[in-house]
Amino acid sequence: MITYITNFFLTEMIWSITGGSYHILISCLLMFVLLKLWDHLGWIRAFLLSIFLSFGAFIIYFGLVWLILVWGLGIEYSLPADAYQGSFDHLNTSLLLAAIYSLVQMIMLFLLHKCVRFNFWRTILCALSANLLTAFLVYKITFGS
Repeated sequence: MITYITNFFLTEMIWSITGGSYHILISCLLMFVLLKLWDHLGWIRAFLLSIFLSFGAFIIYFGLVWLILVWGLGIEYSLPADAYQGSFDHLNTSLLLAAIYSLVQMIMLFLLHKCVRFNFWRTILCALSANLLTAFLVYKITFGS
């Protein structure tokens, strides 16, 4: 069971820097547009928040997986026969990465909301929508015909 869980998180981390490498850039752009249109934030504020959330989620997820699994527990990644065994296919892998980023961004927004004033729920919806749309776009860009 532990091997299954660690392989899942490591596979998602590897996907985020290989096949899903467009995710951060597209998500940042979509989040900026959604924050600007739905949340009516100013240009600078929407830009900074989208950069902070998109790149911050990647850095936090990558850092946690590397620190805890690779460095802390010394787990070596052994590529299973089916690399996507925890997610079934490329689309699910992309959607699961979006879910992981969304969860990290929700935690970031919860903590940020204590210091900075913004519409919390609308920003959460912007982050969820941006990540979901990005997952589909990354899949389509990578594997579409």
